[in-house]
Amino acid sequence: MKKSKVLARLFLLGCLLTPVAYSAESFTVQDIQVRGLQRITLGTVFNYLPVNVGDQFF
Repeated sequence: MKKSKVLARLFLLGCLLTPVAYSAESFTVQDIQVRGLQRITLGTVFNYLPVNVGDQFF
């Protein structure tokens, strides 16, 4: 499986498993946790993530 597909699946899985407070207003990313990596380094995952801690979503 290609590295980008693995990273995309990891990101989507993390989004689904992370509790999110839904509101009509924006929210700020407070923490990003990555667990269970075996073949990809943590730095690679963070390089591919389209968000960073402190980013705001509306």
